[in-house]
Amino acid sequence: MRVPQLRPTQQCRTTCSTGFPVTPGAFQTKNPGQGSWIESITDDLLEGVVAKLDAKGSALVFSTYLGGKGWEELGGGQTDRSGQVYVDGFTSSIDYSVIQDAFQPTTGGCR
Repeated sequence: MRVPQLRPTQQCRTTCSTGFPVTPGAFQTKNPGQGSWIESITDDLLEGVVAKLDAKGSALVFSTYLGGKGWEELGGGQTDRSGQVYVDGFTSSIDYSVIQDAFQPTTGGCR
């Protein structure tokens, strides 16, 4: 099937991989999950990844892990006109990196 796409594609997904390809200057170059127990395969190692492919879909423009030592799952994302990436999803990590003016800068706990 031919896909007539002429612009770069951004993907926000989840991986258990500790060898996900990241690009130079990535925000997060390693999966920070603990991975010390069998259940860690689905919990601690489950990390978000954000990647952007070139217009042909054959090369990474950028790629990074996005998460903490807990469980992350990214559902999607958008890029604004200035190139700023916005990602949605959830985390169980108490060490998840946030920006200074984040809507919710600390965990709200389970409710």
